[in-house]
Amino acid sequence: ESAAAPSRRASRRPHYSWRASRRPHYSRRASRRPHYSWIVFVVAFLAILLAAGMRAAPGVLIDPLHDEFGWSKGTVGVALFINLVLYGLTGPFAAALMGRYGLRGVVTVALGLIALGGGLAAYATQPWHLWLLWGWRSASVPGA
Repeated sequence: ESAAAPSRRASRRPHYSWRASRRPHYSRRASRRPHYSWIVFVVAFLAILLAAGMRAAPGVLIDPLHDEFGWSKGTVGVALFINLVLYGLTGPFAAALMGRYGLRGVVTVALGLIALGGGLAAYATQPWHLWLLWGWRSASVPGA
């Protein structure tokens, strides 16, 4: 009697086909857009490229600054020295800032300050302007 009727346990089990699991579960429209991880990769790559370029720019500008303003290479080198020392000293605090305020916020502010300092450095006419904008600026941007 009980063998002819299906058991309650067997009737509740869903039926899975091995072919259904091999079908792609995305729509045709979604396959045309790049995956979100590629967007994150491109944005991070450009941010790192911008930060490294702004940090290394005074090294390329030593001779033009010497020719334009008559500053010695040591004067421009002081800005690079201040930049590298403060970058090394503020680096450990970046993790604490990122932990407290979040990675996105800290990096956004840091990149904004790097761009602002680089843009204002174009108007530098005195050595202390260069030391302030290219040297000390790195102390305010530990997240980049």
